[in-house]
Amino acid sequence: YALGTKKGRGIVKLYDINNVLLKHWSAFYKGGVIPRLITLDNQYFVLATKRKSGSTMHMYDVNGEILAKKRLSPKLHWRQPAVGNLNDTNNTEEIAVTAQRGSTLYIRIYSFNTKKNTFHLLKQTSYQNINKDYRVEIQDKHVVVLLNHVGKTVFSWVPFEE
Repeated sequence: YALGTKKGRGIVKLYDINNVLLKHWSAFYKGGVIPRLITLDNQYFVLATKRKSGSTMHMYDVNGEILAKKRLSPKLHWRQPAVGNLNDTNNTEEIAVTAQRGSTLYIRIYSFNTKKNTFHLLKQTSYQNINKDYRVEIQDKHVVVLLNHVGKTVFSWVPFEE
């Protein structure tokens, strides 16, 4: 599993199942980091996003070597990315990042390709009348927006069936 710092240099710490620290590295100069451990094609990767707005997404191998960077819009301020597989491709992982302006939630879906080590914007959409107490997940090839306090689905989007 991977943990990150809330402030400062954005240190990513990678642990094994026995809570032994395996590696650590600095992902960002300042602003903290939110890391996600991803398994693709029997390999592990670490997705890191900055906790502050206007950041970039970074994809690392388990040794802390950076594989790809994708600059995010300063408006994509919410740094809890949802990660999962939205299609039948085993060598890609999709990442949903969101921003909220007023009562409108904006969602962008990026794909990370393990063969090319690249990010690619796949789709984007928006949803209105959402309150601030939400979370986004990827479940069963759907991007799902849930209300945090009750876990109720308020929006479910299948990006590849449009």
